[in-house]
Amino acid sequence: MEQLQTLISKLFLSLERLDLIFDHLKVCYLVRYFFAPIIERAMTIVEESGPNTMFFS
Repeated sequence: MEQLQTLISKLFLSLERLDLIFDHLKVCYLVRYFFAPIIERAMTIVEESGPNTMFFS
């Protein structure tokens, strides 16, 4: 009976770890496919407009 309890607790611990890994992957996915294009677009706007923009004034 005690072995079963330890097995169940180990299972829950590994599930929590998996959940953390998936959260990390979701964050990476968001950064890669959502924030990266926005940042790239902002950088190209800055590069195209040159040094005389409000960013550098």
